Amino acid sequence: MSYKIREFSRIIGVEAHNLRYYEERGLPGAARGENGYRNYSVENAYDTNVFLTMQSMGFTVKEAASMLSGVDLSELLSGLERNNQEMRQTIRLLEEKIRWNEQYEEICRILTEEPGLVLEKELEDYWFLQASVNEDVSLAMESAKEIEEWVKYLPVVQCACLAPLEHLHAYPPLYLLGYAVLDSRLKLFSLPVNQKTRRCSLGRSLIWFSLDETDEFRPEKHPQLSEYMETHHLRFSGDILILYSMVSFRGLGFGHVCLAPVSSDAETV
Repeated sequence: MSYKIREFSRIIGVEAHNLRYYEERGLPGAARGENGYRNYSVENAYDTNVFLTMQSMGFTVKEAASMLSGVDLSELLSGLERNNQEMRQTIRLLEEKIRWNEQYEEICRILTEEPGLVLEKELEDYWFLQASVNEDVSLAMESAKEIEEWVKYLPVVQCACLAPLEHLHAYPPLYLLGYAVLDSRLKLFSLPVNQKTRRCSLGRSLIWFSLDETDEFRPEKHPQLSEYMETHHLRFSGDILILYSMVSFRGLGFGHVCLAPVSSDAETV
């Protein structure tokens, strides 16, 4: 039994123009009648389903078509290795998106219930790729190649700001703008570094949330932070890393997560 292209298209759930395109790319086509029209058979349905399955597994149109016309074993092995690598990378990115959502779920909960909360935790180090100093973005040109690679992995990589410890109380304050990524993620996604990339050593750190639209992150603007540090005899021991949430909360302004390494007064002496 044979079917015309429109009927065959409805049976297998593939648009007629896609069937023609796949045939042009190597998928074994239907037999032609005397009138030149395509006559599709059960074998064509089987071939098309195999082809679509191969595509869904990550093979290109050309590669999927070659599965039905004779594929070189070494080429198949190479394609399988590539597909596995790409799918593992996709899984990693999905896991990072879940982590990002969980992180901001926690932030939203804290901002709802206790906006002035200060947390003390052991944190993994970050890497920071500098793109500008305050409003001077000329540095971004020096790191254009690295920035292009980093932003491919948003939100694994986060827009960030670094407030150098030595300039923390300066006016106007000095802020380095750029991108930040956890040390483990830098290695996992093989992100490039250059002379504008620095490691942000955290370890024992304080975490607090800034809701100031003027981009002022100095500790004196946060009474709960100052009180916590005085009560626990802490001082900053390194640069402050600010992770931008990129979200403006109604009635609150933009929210940012501030991370700062600390040490006790006794450790510093």
